[in-house]
Amino acid sequence: MEHRLLEDLFKARGLLPAEEIRSPEEETSRLEETLRQPDYSKVERVVLRYERKGHGGKSVTRVEGVPFAEDALEDLARELKKSLGCGAWVEGNEILLQGDLTERSQAWFQKKGVRRVVISKAGGFRK
Repeated sequence: MEHRLLEDLFKARGLLPAEEIRSPEEETSRLEETLRQPDYSKVERVVLRYERKGHGGKSVTRVEGVPFAEDALEDLARELKKSLGCGAWVEGNEILLQGDLTERSQAWFQKKGVRRVVISKAGGFRK
C-alpha cells in the first residue's frame, strides 16, 4: 500500500516516468512470464498442414513439430488464437487452427524465430 502511494505521488509530480515504477508483485509476475516464454529459436522445423478430411467439411490448419510440453502447447494455442484471430485447440501433441491459415501462421512462426517453417502440400482441397 505504501509503495502504491509513493508511486502515485511521483507520477503526479512527474519525477519518474510511469514505466520505471513497478511494484515487487509486478516485477515477479513479469519475471515469471519471461521464464515461461518458450524459446522458438531452438525449434528446428514446424510443419503446417491444411486439411478438410475428418473435420465435418470444415478446413483446419494442423501445426506439427512443436516440441513443447502440453501446458506450453496450450499457451501457444492461446497465443495463436489472439494473434491470428481464429479458433485453436490442442489435439495430442499438435495444434489445430480453424481455417486455412498456412501463410499467416508461417509468417507468425518465422517472426518468432523458428528456423524452418514448411507448408505441406499434401492435404485437403483448396478453392
